[in-house]
Amino acid sequence: MSWHTKLAPSWLASTAVTFANGGFPDGQLNVVPFPTGIGGPLPELVETLLGERCKARLGPDLTQALMAFAQREPNLGATWPGPPSRTHADFGGSNILVRIDDPSARIAAVIDWEFAFSGSPMMDLGNVLRPPLGELPGFEDSVASGYRSAGGVLPDDWRRLTLYNGLADWASVLGRPRINDALVDDAR
Repeated sequence: MSWHTKLAPSWLASTAVTFANGGFPDGQLNVVPFPTGIGGPLPELVETLLGERCKARLGPDLTQALMAFAQREPNLGATWPGPPSRTHADFGGSNILVRIDDPSARIAAVIDWEFAFSGSPMMDLGNVLRPPLGELPGFEDSVASGYRSAGGVLPDDWRRLTLYNGLADWASVLGRPRINDALVDDAR
């Protein structure tokens, strides 16, 4: 068993917390439903996320291509079979503290929960599978295996769902007031 297979069970504890509906936490950590346009069909989601700032950063060609894709795949992302769960929304190498106990490793903590919401765990899986971690040989298979061995259920199209969630995530990043050029390039 690889070290990254052992990381998934610790993270899965977060996704085991489920909610009746998707949304953002309020000041008392109650789930408030997503605003109109978020959590719906892909064209509506993309249009909501693609404000003027995002469109300017994408440029007209990529904006048009993204909207055309959304029209062709309106239900992409609607196939998550489970209930909404606690989703970190920025689950990647820089927010995962790992404790290494030779010869094994485990997640010691997950930090930086400012973007957390109730939604699909596919966003967190997609984030952790981005480069550079996602480029490690066998990493994707190990994450999926660890997730399943810890009781998580992955639909047949799980990897496609992670990419859909990544699309929405990158669009929201491009809409932030201040981001550096390197992040704009990554999102594009």
